[in-house]
Amino acid sequence: MATIIEKELKILEIDPVQVQETLLALGAIKNFEGNVHDIYYDTPNNNLSSQNKRIRIRKKGSHYLITLKERIPTQDIKSAHETEISVENPQQLDQLLQSYGLVPSREKTKHRISYTLGNVTFDIDMYSNIPPILEIEA
Repeated sequence: MATIIEKELKILEIDPVQVQETLLALGAIKNFEGNVHDIYYDTPNNNLSSQNKRIRIRKKGSHYLITLKERIPTQDIKSAHETEISVENPQQLDQLLQSYGLVPSREKTKHRISYTLGNVTFDIDMYSNIPPILEIEA
């Protein structure tokens, strides 16, 4: 388990095919394609959210992670302290979080295609109700 400082930029309404062609031409490596399901947790009065903190259980393919994020105030690019831990039993983790007063507060599902180029990750996210998004993360 390690805490990193995540910096990310989101570009809205992209052309997924064109972005993938460009990434491959630059030498990026495709390392994931599949569905991602996120469940966010908070207190009933959204105490964590009001402190710019997030707790999420993510199912990515067949793998589960818990992610803890705390936003860092910046003027330019979205930044956060991020800790991710692999999870063997997400149902037990859900029960544990709820036993400490946290409840599911938001849920979302998307189809993701991920590429890596050096130390940078490029995620193409496709939701059912909004145009595709490119998230660039370093």
